Amino acid sequence: MKLTRGHGQLVAVLLVSAIGIAWLARNTEWVQEEVKGEPRGELLKDGSLMAKQALSRLGVKVETPLNLSVMPPPGATLILASSNWDLFEGRDAKLRAWVEAGGHLVLEAHRVNDEKLGQWIPVSLKRNHDEDEEATEESTEPASNGDAPAEPPDPAASQANETSNAHTEQDTDEACYRLRERVELTQRFPEQNELLRCAWSEQGLISGRPLLWALDTQDGRVDAMRVAQGQGRITVIAGGFRFQPLGTTGFGNLGILEGDNLAVFVALLDAHKGDTVWLVQDEDRDALLVWLWKHGAPAIVLAALALAFALWRGFVRLGPVITPPSQARRSLAEQIRGTAQFLWYREPQALHAAQMRALHEAAHNHIPAYAKLTDAEQALAIARTTGADSKALLLAFDPNKPRKQAQWADDLSLLESVRRNLLERRTTP
Repeated sequence: MKLTRGHGQLVAVLLVSAIGIAWLARNTEWVQEEVKGEPRGELLKDGSLMAKQALSRLGVKVETPLNLSVMPPPGATLILASSNWDLFEGRDAKLRAWVEAGGHLVLEAHRVNDEKLGQWIPVSLKRNHDEDEEATEESTEPASNGDAPAEPPDPAASQANETSNAHTEQDTDEACYRLRERVELTQRFPEQNELLRCAWSEQGLISGRPLLWALDTQDGRVDAMRVAQGQGRITVIAGGFRFQPLGTTGFGNLGILEGDNLAVFVALLDAHKGDTVWLVQDEDRDALLVWLWKHGAPAIVLAALALAFALWRGFVRLGPVITPPSQARRSLAEQIRGTAQFLWYREPQALHAAQMRALHEAAHNHIPAYAKLTDAEQALAIARTTGADSKALLLAFDPNKPRKQAQWADDLSLLESVRRNLLERRTTP
């Protein structure tokens, strides 16, 4: 095979490519980094969507009523995350009665300072600035520092700690710290020594009653506790739920994936398969039109029909409204003209007979012995008196003569003109 200039160029290109690949492999490092995508769709609208889906997969029935106008069923769990839950009078008494009858109330720590809830909820806030500052510094350090266990760390805990450090660098309002379920009390996760909660909390909880369940921090603060209230229970957690859309801390759509937040959430609710959980986030009400339709649909329908009937009655139909005729009687001349016009179109023979009768009466008063004359003689006598054409007048006398509409008009006009001519003459003695 003969080598050409093109073969030399190809070899040069391959050689340069090989050198470039070798340099990239030696001087670069390829690592895999997990990047969270931005929430879309329903995640933007409902900040607690992922928490509700997680509970549903555990077999828990989750309901999100618009308000707290009706209390949950007996034995259910109520997450009170609404700021306007006591907007209406009497809600506090109903809530307390529901809890003491066997309900489980879960709420944020700052709500125990409410004037109404603070009167009967046996939990209060405790804050120690020195201890809180130390706890904050320890919570922002890696798991390998401070009070790290002597034995090799659990891979899951290490991964959670790395996630905690990454979020701490991104958001100074976030912090992850370790919690431990109190051993002498009921434990939701006895096989897990520690739970890593990623949220911001500087406050601890205290209560004068015996605890049913508690989560303690490494610095001795009580981060969450559960106490008995009558036949029911009250669970309080330091920090907020933060169920707002795009929330990155607490138990929102993104925050519930941080550390062991989901496990903390389940332990907080003490949720088991078949339980019912109510999540009340606001005090929403139906719009005014929707509320009116729900409570007064028959009245609205009747009012709409009455309005439609009134509008239909007021509409102009087939032109403008005609002025009603006066109640006065018609004049005799108008009656005669109307009758003549009717006969002219319907029965011109009757109109001819009436015209001949009027002519004979007028001629009887002006022509002597008029009644004894024949038709031809009468026509001749009238023609002599009035100067009309006797032949045309004789033809006009005949009622059986075939005529058209115009001929009827000519004959009737001739007879009427002759009659008026006779009336203008003096009467013969």
